[in-house]
Amino acid sequence: MNRRNHDDQPQATNYDFEDAFESADAAEWTPTKPRNDSAPPPDPDAVRAIAEEQGFTSREARVIVREAEPRPPQAQINIRAPQSVVDRFKTLADTQRPKWPQGYLLERALDALERELGVNQEKGAA
Repeated sequence: MNRRNHDDQPQATNYDFEDAFESADAAEWTPTKPRNDSAPPPDPDAVRAIAEEQGFTSREARVIVREAEPRPPQAQINIRAPQSVVDRFKTLADTQRPKWPQGYLLERALDALERELGVNQEKGAA
């Protein structure tokens, strides 16, 4: 069978496999190794004993229940500052081990500034 492409030119699509496909009979195909579905499943207790001997542990998920700690309400602050100041702020947060969240760094900076200025203000007060 000769097919034609969009320019009405002959297009070879079968690459001479057409005869092989026409003569193939899928009923003749058999697995190379017969399956042994008649084997009984292994005894779960025996499998568990062998696994314990070898040090394998269960992969069942452990359920960890933690009560949520109350947190103060969160808010976002957008500040326009020179790039050098923003870079200093981010670098300071990123170089702490473990890294500090930027909100925590802001809180620490405000605490230090209030101490320096002698301002006695309660945390969380607006």
